[in-house]
Amino acid sequence: MTRVAALLRVSTQRQAAKHRDDEETLPVQRSAVRRFVESRGWTLCDEFAEEGVSAWKNTSEDRAILQEVLSAAKSGAFDVLVVFKYDRLSRLSLEYPVLLHYLRRLGIPTWTVADDGSGRELAIDTPMDKLLRFVEGWQAEMESTNTSIRVSAKMRQMAEAGIWTGGRPPFGFRLKGGGKARSGETLSLEIDDAEAIVVRDVFRMYLDEESGSTTIARRLNEAGHRSRNGKLWSDTAVRELLKNPTVAGRPAYGRHYRDKATGKWRHRPSDSPDIIVAPHTIPEWEIVPWERWQAAQARMGAWRPTQYEGVEDRTRTRADSGPLLLTGLLRCGACGGPITGGYAAPVKTLKDGTRVRYRYPRYLDRNHYGGQPCTAQRTYSVRRLDGAVLQAVRAVLEGLDQQRIYQRVQERVVQDGFQTQEQQRLAQRQLDRAERLLREWTDRLNGYLLDPARSRYSEDFLAERVGESQAGLKAARAQLERAQRAGSALEQRLAALERFKAVAPSFWRDFLRWDRQTQKRMLRALLEKVVVSQEGLDLYWRLDLGVLLKEGTQTAPTVAWRDRVALHA
Repeated sequence: MTRVAALLRVSTQRQAAKHRDDEETLPVQRSAVRRFVESRGWTLCDEFAEEGVSAWKNTSEDRAILQEVLSAAKSGAFDVLVVFKYDRLSRLSLEYPVLLHYLRRLGIPTWTVADDGSGRELAIDTPMDKLLRFVEGWQAEMESTNTSIRVSAKMRQMAEAGIWTGGRPPFGFRLKGGGKARSGETLSLEIDDAEAIVVRDVFRMYLDEESGSTTIARRLNEAGHRSRNGKLWSDTAVRELLKNPTVAGRPAYGRHYRDKATGKWRHRPSDSPDIIVAPHTIPEWEIVPWERWQAAQARMGAWRPTQYEGVEDRTRTRADSGPLLLTGLLRCGACGGPITGGYAAPVKTLKDGTRVRYRYPRYLDRNHYGGQPCTAQRTYSVRRLDGAVLQAVRAVLEGLDQQRIYQRVQERVVQDGFQTQEQQRLAQRQLDRAERLLREWTDRLNGYLLDPARSRYSEDFLAERVGESQAGLKAARAQLERAQRAGSALEQRLAALERFKAVAPSFWRDFLRWDRQTQKRMLRALLEKVVVSQEGLDLYWRLDLGVLLKEGTQTAPTVAWRDRVALHA
């Protein structure tokens, strides 16, 4: 019995949500793969589906599902890997053949279904096979690159011209003509009068009354206003409305980006150079004046966090300055909202009849206070949550020399090292080829200059080929330098792991001696989040060894896993 694993992938969440019958949907890929497997008499034992994951913007290391496939392959869970098209595996020219070679070394061939009617194996045994695989990877990468360039250029051109770039209309607007454009016309926006009143009220409360986003959300909800999807307003939704320049009559492109570490969409700062804002106001789109929108950005900019001294990519926020240890890490298991630090103030009656209000710290579920409704517990004991988390942290810090943690890091570094070596070899071959091409075209150009009558090519043609060869040589050198830097980074990661093993036993003692702010910063280097539910605490560990070693985050690896901790009284 030949055991088969299938890898399915679509690049965007929009594609993942499609239901029409085309090759971009997961159901069509799944059906084609199953028919192919049945036709060969194989047995499909597992399916891995990547929904909304770009194989061009993300490397194999950033793709969690692909890492599961590679781990299953290493453990011998299947005999053959089947993909719908070869570019489902990767769209990076150097990474694609490396992945195939890695699987082949494990004794697992890779087959593709849609590239050939009867399916074909992506062999990588002979020099010709390797060349074809490299060409396929280069073809997939160039296709993605060219598509990205065309789309970005078109979107930027439309934004600069003040044309709506598409997507769901922001709050305060609706699609003109009910969302139906006439022949030869593009969809545009128009102001929704009812929602425009809310937009102006939000700016009035924020600028004139100096209310915060949480207070504004609560007041909107108390007044009976709802967001576009009918839900209660949250402080996040209020800030998104305030940041959108479209409400001031200037559409923008590039306001969001996908965080590679988490896969979530995040907002760029309003003054980011990657955001293209229409240079002129469209009068029929202006809900608030441009000057008021700029004033709102200036007020929000005053709250922009600053960096920790000497530590990259760690920002100082209000969660860091608060007195409670877990602020910024806690999430509600029922609604997913943040659980923030605050104070409970119950009133108690003493024996003599005096009423006294006590004030003590508690963790508060913010979605009970102006955000989305939540049916879970409203407040949480600081002693219980801090005690449970610190007990788990102590167990991890005192047991960091356990083999499983180091084995995870070493396996990842070894795998990356193998891929990096392959990338360096491929980059060196590409560089050698580029040098040969440049020499050949330069020799032919020199031959033309010595005796034009004997040359088969014109001077302009030869000069153009020489210019292309020089550009190709420059690109090949840059590619090799990147691969060499990646190899150097791997060596630094292994060295950082050894240094960490030496100092790990003293980490818990050091943690107890640190001040509260340092403890909170180090907790963020240990934990991604803590989800609170009736069953207990789910701790999402993400050990950032670079921060724990106080060496930054670029040279040391990270380790991620998840634990369940009981929450005792």
